[in-house]
Amino acid sequence: MNLNTQLENFKKVVTLLVEKKGEQEAKNILTSSVYLFSMGGNDYFRYNMQYSNSTKSERVAFMQTVVANLTNGFKEIYALGGRKFAIQNVGPLGCLPSTKANHPELNGFKEGKVACCGSGLYNGRNCGKGSYNLCKNPSEYVFFDGGHTTQNTNRQLAELLWSGEPTVTGPYNVKQLFEFP
Repeated sequence: MNLNTQLENFKKVVTLLVEKKGEQEAKNILTSSVYLFSMGGNDYFRYNMQYSNSTKSERVAFMQTVVANLTNGFKEIYALGGRKFAIQNVGPLGCLPSTKANHPELNGFKEGKVACCGSGLYNGRNCGKGSYNLCKNPSEYVFFDGGHTTQNTNRQLAELLWSGEPTVTGPYNVKQLFEFP
């Protein structure tokens, strides 16, 4: 679902909230809520796959478009009352199974270079399609397929997002956003 569709759905929720709770209570709910965004990862991944030979200026222009769209979305939510935003950055695209993830053992994994499911170099393609490899224990892998992390990786990322140090999640982690009035 693209950002515009998500924003339209959110506006419908705001309208229903005002109808059910009244304007002041709806405003209180909207201003105290935390809005979590996963920023542009699929956009950048898809662009890099489709336009692998693009120039630096073309990649920068695309990134600027994605950031501008997100900024407009943030502004719309802010105008509707949103005040607490948590933004999950795009992970390093150079660490996807088509390339590598260095030192997986530091976080309890055995494999950070090869995906659990797929074919080709590093199992980075075609998970579930045609002939592909499937590991026996996904929790030992950082990546499940060519573009997605495993449940164990997602758990660690969620814990970090929830209660990580400001040097990683800064200026606040998500737990702190929920604690603020």
